[in-house]
Amino acid sequence: MFISIYRRFLNCFSRILQFFLPKKNWRHAVRYLNYKPYSKKIDATFVTMCFKLENLGQMKQSNVKKNFDKAYLEPLRRLCNNFEKVVVFCDDTTYQFLEENNLTKKVYAINLHSYKNIQDMKLASKYQKFIEEAIAKHPKYKKEYSVYSLNLNYPDVQAIYTALLLAKMHFIDRVIKENPFNTNYFFWIDCGCLRRAYTTFWKDWYGKISLTTKKFKICMNPVAKNLKKISDLDISFMPFKTIECYGPIFCVHKKNWKKIYSVYNDTLKRLRLAHVPAIEQATFAIMYRDNPELFYPIKSRMYSHVMKFVFEK
Repeated sequence: MFISIYRRFLNCFSRILQFFLPKKNWRHAVRYLNYKPYSKKIDATFVTMCFKLENLGQMKQSNVKKNFDKAYLEPLRRLCNNFEKVVVFCDDTTYQFLEENNLTKKVYAINLHSYKNIQDMKLASKYQKFIEEAIAKHPKYKKEYSVYSLNLNYPDVQAIYTALLLAKMHFIDRVIKENPFNTNYFFWIDCGCLRRAYTTFWKDWYGKISLTTKKFKICMNPVAKNLKKISDLDISFMPFKTIECYGPIFCVHKKNWKKIYSVYNDTLKRLRLAHVPAIEQATFAIMYRDNPELFYPIKSRMYSHVMKFVFEK
């Protein structure tokens, strides 16, 4: 009871201070007070990754193009400082950053040394071929492709990014097997979800996380198209705003993981045989279309409520 009142007091206090403190850094610092201590009690491991790609200059987003540190390393530091039970898959650059910020003792860091050592990265050349084939047959895909941060003028870079995104589930599988924090639930959370732009998602959080299901819990677009009559290839090239499932945050329970992971791998194999270069979000959408019983979908709009389906207000 006292803790709840204390959290609410901090929240009200932070809102009052926002009117008097013009500096953004102060406002952000006060907002983050609202959730810092609480994930210690949660029966969940938080899994993320941070790899520096060689071709960041070809990314569309200006904040990523300008500075890898601000776009990824700083949000990663924020995630590690404000959450407990964090597992980070990283390269040498990121691991050095964790060491310099005294975070290697706090988080469970798995240094793969380079993104090139990620499972299935050797398939990037195939994904590049699939992308080039699809664009040649369907020129409209080049304008409509769902990936927001890279463009299809660079299929080789997009192929690497595709393999990187598809590795999320492989990383979750490794963490569940090792289970370094002995938890039942496992959240994937992109470290980019803690960029400054997302502060409004966190400012009212009291440290509660929804753990109400053992199914594959994922956020879905409430205005997404019905995918039952849409081909796998069309789904993989759908505009980002119309895709059905979101990939930045999702949750699984170790009890049902074996079945979910088996379906995921079977889906990947089928898509590769059909030359479909689907990223993780499109793959999740295809899985949901074919195996809805495995999912616990939460209807939510991207960039406005996507965090709320996990982090209760």
